[in-house]
Amino acid sequence: EEKEQARQENFKKAFSHYFRFKDLSRELEKYNDFDLKKEQRALGKSLYKNKEIFEHIEKIDPEISKAIKESAQEKQREYSRGGFSL
Repeated sequence: EEKEQARQENFKKAFSHYFRFKDLSRELEKYNDFDLKKEQRALGKSLYKNKEIFEHIEKIDPEISKAIKESAQEKQREYSRGGFSL
């Protein structure tokens, strides 16, 4: 009971991140904003790390799941180059 409730709360939070990620994607198509991109990367990383949620998103929205994966991996690539891009 308590475990299931925690799981449902986790799903709710993740899906609010999913919808925010989609909103940010639309905003970033219009204009490039560093802060929005940074927020989108953080959301993408969070969603991608949660495998259960990410697999669900892959089924319902393959296009956004691809963007989430790319966003999460983009941050990793920046660090692997040994520097930060500004």
